[in-house]
Amino acid sequence: MSPYSPHLVCDMRAGLRTDIDPWLAPADAFPVLLDASLENGAIRRRSGFSRFAETGAGRPLTAVFHHVKADGSREMLAADTRRLFRYEPMTGALSPVDSSDAWSGSRNLLSWVNWNGRVFMANGKDRLRAYDGRAAEWVKVDLSGGGENELSAAAFVAVNKERLILFRTTENGVRCPARARWCKAGDPSDWTGDEYADAPTAEWIRGVIPFADEILVFFDESVWWLKYTWDPALPFRWEEISKGYGSAAPFSLAALGNRVLALSRAGLTATDGATVDRVDLTAPDLIGSVSRDRSELCCAAFLPEKRQAWLLYPLAGGSSPERVLVMGIDERAFAVFRIPATCLGFRYQGDAAVAWSAAPGSWEAYPGAWVDAAARVGFPEALAGREDGSVIRLNDGNDDEGAPVSMEVLSGEWNPYRDQGLAARLGRLDLLVESDGETTLYVDFYRDGSEAPYQTKSATVRTPGRKTWVRLFSGVTADFHQIRLRHAEAGRSLAVHALAPWFAPAGRAVI
Repeated sequence: MSPYSPHLVCDMRAGLRTDIDPWLAPADAFPVLLDASLENGAIRRRSGFSRFAETGAGRPLTAVFHHVKADGSREMLAADTRRLFRYEPMTGALSPVDSSDAWSGSRNLLSWVNWNGRVFMANGKDRLRAYDGRAAEWVKVDLSGGGENELSAAAFVAVNKERLILFRTTENGVRCPARARWCKAGDPSDWTGDEYADAPTAEWIRGVIPFADEILVFFDESVWWLKYTWDPALPFRWEEISKGYGSAAPFSLAALGNRVLALSRAGLTATDGATVDRVDLTAPDLIGSVSRDRSELCCAAFLPEKRQAWLLYPLAGGSSPERVLVMGIDERAFAVFRIPATCLGFRYQGDAAVAWSAAPGSWEAYPGAWVDAAARVGFPEALAGREDGSVIRLNDGNDDEGAPVSMEVLSGEWNPYRDQGLAARLGRLDLLVESDGETTLYVDFYRDGSEAPYQTKSATVRTPGRKTWVRLFSGVTADFHQIRLRHAEAGRSLAVHALAPWFAPAGRAVI
């Protein structure tokens, strides 16, 4: 019998791979990577989430965002389909800004921008709104000078070169799907200069994001710049970057340093402002799982502490987002998380801090921590809004509001002797595992593409906070070997830093 040899799999970077058959995939590629991702070369079960606050209204949230006040301080806000809410740091509650319903009930996600002490909000169905820290009001957009509002809706709002810019407007009941309209420089109350530009295309605007001191605008199947001209008669002009890729999901745009991510009809793309390329070629099947009828509910964000881009999306046939496509921006390694939510956002901790001398009530009654290392000013805390009007804190703890996170990782089909036409005998499997407490990892063993495991073994980790090797035995001969890692214990983290299957050649392969 030939001796066994270890085949170490470590510093894993490939991530989720669905573009090739499992028997052709590299050893650090996984056809299933669910509620786990590759971080710093290791497989890590995703962190959990906790309840942060709730509106109590029971309506889906359309944005979790913030208002930058005139003094530079920030206030966390949330919007649902009808009303605006503000976060009260002393009570931990979301209290309504609106005393009655304001928005019409549209499920469209909210576009917002801060400028000169006010945050402006647009949803593509209702009039432009603004909030100044005290109250929210409708913004009158008088185009003709007659003193009446003539803007029925705007899909997106941005600020550039001291001008508030509205995109894909409806003016006097007429849709302008490729229009950018801006106010007088420095004055969002003056729209009478008839300053606008329609892009020379029949496509609709499907996404807007500030980038490199200009504005990138995604249409159905093209990407354009709205560029500043320095000409006071026409301060902005359209400049096309690329045809073929645009945006199928208006809020799938996310800035990743020197690139912008977007979900097009063809797949996930990224642009540097000069070219547009697909970034999901290693996992092309993922786009097929997104609901084509509900793509407007997709929402993307960049989580800097994780160096990950998250795309929240509804499954085909679903009515609300329930999956997150996760991309590590350094390796472009993908994973999928199961987190039901309606939007992604951030709270900048410490911005709404209260001085001790100004804090009402007693020391004992204060609900938060007086000293918190994570609550330093400007530190972004990732949040998500949900269907029931609640806000959850992401990447917090090991469980989802007390429910365990169920990790599932399926390896490719392994055989180090495939190029020689030989079968392989798997003697044993070593795993380098780390957890923050005693826990058990379950491993299913498969052979030759079978959907039923020939055995299931458990590996118990008893060294909290320290990496430890665990060994599982097999002894089975097959043309290809495959394993599935499962972990769903509450209150525990789990990371697999390396896998080392021990193989020996075992005669000619059958397939």
